[in-house]
Amino acid sequence: MEFRRIGAGDAEAVRQLHQRLPKRDSYLRFFTAQPVDSRAVATEVVRDDPDHGAVGAFDGDLLVGVANYVRAGSGTAEIAVVVAHERQLHGVGVGLVERLGELALERGIHRFTAEVLAANMRVLHLLCDLPWMHMSSSHGPVLQVAVDLDAPVGLHQVEACR
Repeated sequence: MEFRRIGAGDAEAVRQLHQRLPKRDSYLRFFTAQPVDSRAVATEVVRDDPDHGAVGAFDGDLLVGVANYVRAGSGTAEIAVVVAHERQLHGVGVGLVERLGELALERGIHRFTAEVLAANMRVLHLLCDLPWMHMSSSHGPVLQVAVDLDAPVGLHQVEACR
């Protein structure tokens, strides 16, 4: 598995990754049962400037996962992660977020935020495997998650994830 930054030349691979998602995975990512415009998603994901960044996981030439951020304020960015269904629960998502965190820190971002459906157990497991502290609060079926890129996981976090 090769992890690398994503750029404009990867737009078609990002579009295809989103096109291949099963309906349930797409729902968990976008919170809608309606089809998403994968071309528009790809255009947003591949933006690479101080306010946007993305990392992809490649198996040869095939993009099997992507994590991206959009700066949301001073030192904070909202993230999103997509991993091909058959590659989920194999460390791809964790590898993506770890590398995205490195890129974000280089660009002055110290905190990731995300909205996650409480039913998205795979992302909740991913959060527990990250090397940083995370917190969440719920608003109905949606969790507001924050990951502190400056704070390594402590023992109480490990216990909370069990």
